[in-house]
Amino acid sequence: MAYLMDDREMSVRDKGPLWIVYPYDADRQYQTEVIYSRSIWQLNRLSTAPVP
Repeated sequence: MAYLMDDREMSVRDKGPLWIVYPYDADRQYQTEVIYSRSIWQLNRLSTAPVP
């Protein structure tokens, strides 16, 4: 989850405040339309549930 771009907080105008991204440059397997479509931008909150 990213909240900074170039060491600055992302504004809504810059796809913030939070962005779910993959390490696209780390491996070619992350450079597909399926993976790109899984990125989430303008996320404003994330909730988790405890594991039973």
